[in-house]
Amino acid sequence: MLKRTVIAVLTMATGAFAQSETGPSQADVKSNRAIAAIQRALTEYGYGQLKPTGTIGSDTIRAIQRFERDHKLPVTGQPSTNLVKQLSDLMGGPLDYSEPSIQESNASSASSNSPNHASRSESLALPTFAWPVRGKIVTAFGAKMNGKANDGINLAVPEGTPIKVAEDGVVAYAGDELKGYGNLILVRHANGYVTAYAHASELLVSRGNTVKRGQVIAKSGQSGEVGSPQLHFEVRKGLSAIDPLEVLLQ
Repeated sequence: MLKRTVIAVLTMATGAFAQSETGPSQADVKSNRAIAAIQRALTEYGYGQLKPTGTIGSDTIRAIQRFERDHKLPVTGQPSTNLVKQLSDLMGGPLDYSEPSIQESNASSASSNSPNHASRSESLALPTFAWPVRGKIVTAFGAKMNGKANDGINLAVPEGTPIKVAEDGVVAYAGDELKGYGNLILVRHANGYVTAYAHASELLVSRGNTVKRGQVIAKSGQSGEVGSPQLHFEVRKGLSAIDPLEVLLQ
């Protein structure tokens, strides 16, 4: 539900990418090291399982084209300064320009050749987040809501219940401009994770605030398009929604 919102908000929240200081030139983005960095970033954000080889192949071209379409860039399928800027904005800093090791390339190749290989995010150990509230799950992950799949879970809680941030991070958005979600907070965490907290009655933090796991950031309510007090909670890795029950402390 929040995929496009996460893209727009995080791009805005991370600020402009200073190309003159940290961004490569148009010639530099064609280097093997830059191409490998782009391949790592595209894989991190769910645009395929790309080997960080530093060379352009058909899989990399298709992944770049998908990213360019999603971000309304000219669709070229080739490395560019605009592509690097957008990826860097989403990551909150420069890409990883280290040379791919032999082990890294071989591991990627072995994973891709396995008939049952998992995605990169699935193959790595998932982090553990704290519950933002405790309540009955009234809408599960993947359930249909207004004709769309639910990208999080909805928890029924009394009006005014303290909502606690699930992990340390920085507030990327706090407001009520997004139709349907009411008062909404997005928090950016380490390693490309984002959590979302919607339908609050009151927001207690602002964009740019640093927050600590367990800190109260809002109070529950029924703002937005819901008929009873509840919290809509999402966890995302890059742009991909994760079932919160897979990463919440049991």
